Amino acid sequence: MAAAVATAAGAGTGAGAAHPSQNHPQQQQQQQQQQQQQQQQQQQQQQQSGIPVLVHLTPAAFFVPLPADVAATPLPPPADRVARLRAILARLDEHAAQVRSNAIALVRRDCFRLLSDALADEPDHPAQPPDDAGPPPSAAAGGGPSRGHYHHHHRRHHQRHPQQAAAPSTISSSNSLTPEDYNAMIANMSAPKPLMSIIGTGDSSTSSSSSPSNLPRPDFSKVPDRSHREFATHQIMASVSRLLDELSRLDQHFAHTRSEYEAALKRELEADEAR
Repeated sequence: MAAAVATAAGAGTGAGAAHPSQNHPQQQQQQQQQQQQQQQQQQQQQQQSGIPVLVHLTPAAFFVPLPADVAATPLPPPADRVARLRAILARLDEHAAQVRSNAIALVRRDCFRLLSDALADEPDHPAQPPDDAGPPPSAAAGGGPSRGHYHHHHRRHHQRHPQQAAAPSTISSSNSLTPEDYNAMIANMSAPKPLMSIIGTGDSSTSSSSSPSNLPRPDFSKVPDRSHREFATHQIMASVSRLLDELSRLDQHFAHTRSEYEAALKRELEADEAR
């Protein structure tokens, strides 16, 4: 009886252990298929525009072109550590400006690639009307307010700062954004200064450190794209947002580097005076 129980337990353990070994190759195959699809998409995009996909921005931006006369006029070696540190500090700002310019040029080229690929793929993706192009169901059925009344009520409900909006005008029958809607949207998106400081620092008591750069970047992944053009537009906006984040980090990096070299130069000067 004990042998039968042990045999059954061993069989159950073996059967239970067989499931992960069976699922593991399937997961590897799925990952390989996804990687192959991504590589194929990148190759297709590169064939369309002739521009490679920008994968790593900052490492590529650090490689700046050398001056044309660098071989004709080689730099003399520094006489001592103080001269070396001063030469590094004198060159640091110029190098930082070149890296920033290189990063902007790389993202501009990537945006041109996205735009070229979108224009090439546009015949295969017909335009789709937006989800909110039609009137509300109640208005379409004839049992509710008209489209103009609906838009007017919707706009009055969300207009928190009427003093910043333009004077009301008649609502057109087109789907374009009216000046009143535009002004209401801008007024609602304009946060007061204390609110920006709370979002940026997490502390409502510090209102002096409020900065728009502390606000989070827009995230378009929560709303599905309604057309091919909207998808391309979101890709371009994501590239620009990525550039802004990278430029902010580059500024912090160069500021930290400058402070380190300045501290080292100060130590060398103090050591020379003590000798």
